[in-house]
Amino acid sequence: MIVTNIVRKNIDIYLANSGQNEVGSALKKFASIIPEIKDIEDIEKLYSIFKNEFHRDKNNVIKKFTRTSEQIAESKIFSGCSDVGTLVDSVKSFMETKSY
Repeated sequence: MIVTNIVRKNIDIYLANSGQNEVGSALKKFASIIPEIKDIEDIEKLYSIFKNEFHRDKNNVIKKFTRTSEQIAESKIFSGCSDVGTLVDSVKSFMETKSY
């Protein structure tokens, strides 16, 4: 479920994970190729991996704020910075749990 009616007055609701960041097989696959980030060279590697794995929706077909991180990872297409942020946040959370 994706939250479309965001209530910013209640911080708990605003920051709640409502399924948009649930981990599936496509997200796990992407997370498995990301190196441990220790220094700037690792960030450069991550940037290179992202550029090779994902492509921007140049035709503006994808509506922003409508997809889950798993959908973004499956399609390998991002609509803009909101999709990238959703994907990065999900991968970061997943990697912190070390459940892959």
